[in-house]
Amino acid sequence: MLPIWIIDLGGSAESKERLQTLLASTGMSLKPFWRYYHVDKEPIDDVASCMAMMDELIAEGRDCYNSFNKSGYNISNFQIVIIGAANEELTQSIFAPLPGLLRDNLPKIIPDHANLGVEITGILYIPSTINQLDDEDARTRAAMLLEDVNMLNERLGSRHFNRVVAYQDIQYKGVRFYSSLNSRQQAELLFQILAHLFFVSTDCERLFDKIGIESGTFSLGAASIFYDSDQHHSYVLKQLLDKLLAAFKDTENTDPEYAEKILPEVLEEDAINPETITRRLLEGCDSLDVNLKKMDEEPVPHPVWNLFCANLFPKYYFKFLKYMPARIIKYMQTISYILLTRFSGIIRQNKETAAVNLKEMLSSIYKKVYLDPAAKFSTIAQIESVFNTAKEYLLNKQTEVNYALLEIVPIPKYLRHDYDACLNDEDDNNPSKIIEKLKKNLKKEPVVLSLLIRCFLLGILLVFTVIPVLRVVSPTVINLGETATIEWLWIPILFLLPLIIEFLIKLRRHFKRIRRLKYRLLATTLLSLNKRLSKLLMDELIALYESLIHECDLHLELLKKFRHSLSVENTESVRSIIPETMFNQPLIGGSFCGEKLLEDESVTEGEIRVKDENVHLSRLENEDLVYLLKTSFRKTETLEAADLSDKQSVKDHASAFIPMLKAFFGPRLQINTADEIGLMLTLLDGKVNIAPLLKMAGVNGMLFSVTAKNKPILKITNAPRLFEDVKLISDKATADYAFYTNWQKLTYGIQSQHVCNCQLDHLPELTFSDKLSLLYGFYRQKDLAYTLAGVPIRIPKTDMDQLSKEIGG
Repeated sequence: MLPIWIIDLGGSAESKERLQTLLASTGMSLKPFWRYYHVDKEPIDDVASCMAMMDELIAEGRDCYNSFNKSGYNISNFQIVIIGAANEELTQSIFAPLPGLLRDNLPKIIPDHANLGVEITGILYIPSTINQLDDEDARTRAAMLLEDVNMLNERLGSRHFNRVVAYQDIQYKGVRFYSSLNSRQQAELLFQILAHLFFVSTDCERLFDKIGIESGTFSLGAASIFYDSDQHHSYVLKQLLDKLLAAFKDTENTDPEYAEKILPEVLEEDAINPETITRRLLEGCDSLDVNLKKMDEEPVPHPVWNLFCANLFPKYYFKFLKYMPARIIKYMQTISYILLTRFSGIIRQNKETAAVNLKEMLSSIYKKVYLDPAAKFSTIAQIESVFNTAKEYLLNKQTEVNYALLEIVPIPKYLRHDYDACLNDEDDNNPSKIIEKLKKNLKKEPVVLSLLIRCFLLGILLVFTVIPVLRVVSPTVINLGETATIEWLWIPILFLLPLIIEFLIKLRRHFKRIRRLKYRLLATTLLSLNKRLSKLLMDELIALYESLIHECDLHLELLKKFRHSLSVENTESVRSIIPETMFNQPLIGGSFCGEKLLEDESVTEGEIRVKDENVHLSRLENEDLVYLLKTSFRKTETLEAADLSDKQSVKDHASAFIPMLKAFFGPRLQINTADEIGLMLTLLDGKVNIAPLLKMAGVNGMLFSVTAKNKPILKITNAPRLFEDVKLISDKATADYAFYTNWQKLTYGIQSQHVCNCQLDHLPELTFSDKLSLLYGFYRQKDLAYTLAGVPIRIPKTDMDQLSKEIGG
């Protein structure tokens, strides 16, 4: 490639940004050869500011040349391009004399300058509306710049500017194919001109070799088309992806009957019923692991076994019995909290586990639809249909949930009777009534010692009462028979009878009543606990269905986002060496100002194998596209990219899905291509419409009045018959491009007064730029007869001597 150093004096921010973007977008085979430098300075109006700018340019130029040299580039002539805009003050102040300043300082820039030449090309933008400016001074300054350029070209020729290319924001009136260019499009035209001039091999014939080596000012028209077999393949693949994605996203590509058919299989109907889920939620709730019999602590001292304990009354009767109801209530509250916490935790944990498992079932819908041979459509719409059907199914199952009292906490056998009694008659068995009964019974508990004394006295009384009576009445009144002979047995029986009645019957019955009341209170606690747990269970069951319904909604939302995120723009196209612009278009799919290069793109379309035959992309039916989609999901990577059931974002899936389709179908496409654009144009022959290219390359600007009749210049390898009456340049470095250039040399330079709509003063006030231009155009040529715009200029020789001395050279 031809290495060039680009110096940009332009001040338009938008134009500068666009040009820098285009330069940064060039391929690696071109980018290292083009060094861009933007001069960010105030207008140059004296020697000091001029020298400051030159010091900056010398340092940058030295670095540029050394980098080219170290990279081993072949530099026959050091190419410098100066870019400016005639309506901007910095350009007006330095553009015209800058080549002279650079040539003066060449020894500071190029170490072997004696054996190396330099070529300086000026590219100057002249707004087409500059003649409409209300500011006459602005128009005059622009006109003086143009006159400086004219004068230096006339006086010095290629010893100053080797050539100047002037361009505008409109096309010549004889063509006028494109309308007025905005700042962005102006930068694209500028970049196109650079490409036509300098995108060339070092030893290859160049554009100006065809135009002529004489210096001067030129208007060009530049446009190009490019073709790359890889890019062609990418374009055809893009067409296929367009069709596939359209079918994949089409809401009509669905079969509702299929959704109804596979749903019981996917969701496992037995596992989704409320009864089945209830059993799953109750797993682990089959044991208490708590000894409920130990409702109250053992009394110490015991009223029977510690009968003669000195502290029996204060500890047992006055304290233990008094606080027994409160202790039992506290125990019930504690055991209720423990059991509620434990069983509710089990239920919730089971619910979470069940939710995970059931959500996994829902997530399996993706692969089921994508891979199921029975699925006619492996599309987003089909998956949405299954999720919508699943949502309706779950809503119906949710309505089947009925609140019912379940025996979640197991009931021990010894509490079964009391639990059933509480269940059957809750009003009579509420805790407050049971506590009242317990309190009443506790108040009736006798003191064992006093009971013993009473029984002892009563036994003595019975012995001394009954035995004498029996003796009197027997045998005269009652014949006791032999019973009278065992009087010794009656005495202990009568004595112990009160004790037996009180202790073995009444006292035992009292303790059993107390225990039964405790059990009854415990039964009411378990009943209340089962009610709360039953409600919790039903709430969790409802919540589980809600979470599954929400999961369906979530997947439907993800699918909606997935549909909108899928775009063929996500495909990566092969980037050309020169980026695609308004003036550089691809042969396949390209157009200039709306006119296509290929009216019938079917001539370059590919084929894809569908079942047992090859089908052109334009003839693919919806059935074919659906079939191709289904085959793509046989590849694991494609399947995973379209499966939204994992934790990746929809954006990640969308960005992965299209490359997977591309990788799958790319090798399967069959396309007729050529290695070079010339061969491809020959292959297509008359099917290509090159008229848009020719019109786009019509000469730019309104700087001349006679229509150009010069032969256009075409740089292409293997020129096809499509192009007639052109000058050819062949360069293997640009085998993918066809550069078409029209040109017109402005024989008498730029007509500044006409272009800028101003009449120059016969004795103009000279700017620093004008003086520098006259210095190089006349003074350095040993000619003191200064003229500018045909007007004689008088400058004292001493002033020019001083200026020449100050700037050096």
